[in-house]
Amino acid sequence: MGLRQRIFALGKLGEAVGVLCLWIMLGTTLWDVVGAKVFKAPLSGATELVSFAQLLAIGAGMGMTLLLGRHIHVEYALHLLPRPVRGLLSAIGYLLVAVFFAVIALYTWRFAQGLAQSGEVLPGLRTPVYPFAYAFWGLLVLSTLYGLYLFLEQLMNLRERR
Repeated sequence: MGLRQRIFALGKLGEAVGVLCLWIMLGTTLWDVVGAKVFKAPLSGATELVSFAQLLAIGAGMGMTLLLGRHIHVEYALHLLPRPVRGLLSAIGYLLVAVFFAVIALYTWRFAQGLAQSGEVLPGLRTPVYPFAYAFWGLLVLSTLYGLYLFLEQLMNLRERR
């Protein structure tokens, strides 16, 4: 299995995490609303669980969006430049994306460590917060790797066109 297939397999795994989180959000909201309206017993901690599932769904979606090229492109006058310059600018853009995700991952790691040391728990669920922060960190690391991969792939494409 080549590097491209492995990267996309990781992306599919992250995507599956995101879809699972969406289902958790749906099920939790449904259970909470039906419990509150029908049985007069809402689900304790539903808002917190939905919030953290949403965080992980977004984190998982960022990587696959990057891999599939479905992120926002700003191409005001890019088409006027020669193809090699466009390729170089695209490579630099992917490098900046990787650096951006790496910086966010670094700060998320520090934040997760602080949460682990403080022992903060979710009031409604009575579960620790730090596992969610570490999971989000892992998804950011994957997005960083995707950005680096796309940067290197773009450089290789530039080299092959010569």
